[in-house]
Amino acid sequence: MSAVLVYCKWTLNQDDDDDDDDDEFLEQSAIASVPVECKPKLWKRYVDDILEIIKKHGVDGLTEHLNSVDDSGSIKFTAEQEQDEQMPFLDTSLCVRQMDVSA
Repeated sequence: MSAVLVYCKWTLNQDDDDDDDDDEFLEQSAIASVPVECKPKLWKRYVDDILEIIKKHGVDGLTEHLNSVDDSGSIKFTAEQEQDEQMPFLDTSLCVRQMDVSA
């Protein structure tokens, strides 16, 4: 099964005192409740930037799921897939190799 590298942005829609405990809880609940067909193989977050490796057909489903977790609607996730086998992340450029994500 083909996989892609995805950059996901975590954006707060309101001025809020960033509470790291709330962010951590939201992140853990979101990942714990992801449907199996769109569960990422890799999920790394630094502040509000997330890098994930996911099956190609699961990108939209994961983004929709993440946006449904916060009932207040104050957090929005956006996803951007690799382009030309490269992905910018945290002031670096990641080069992508073909990946086989089985099981």
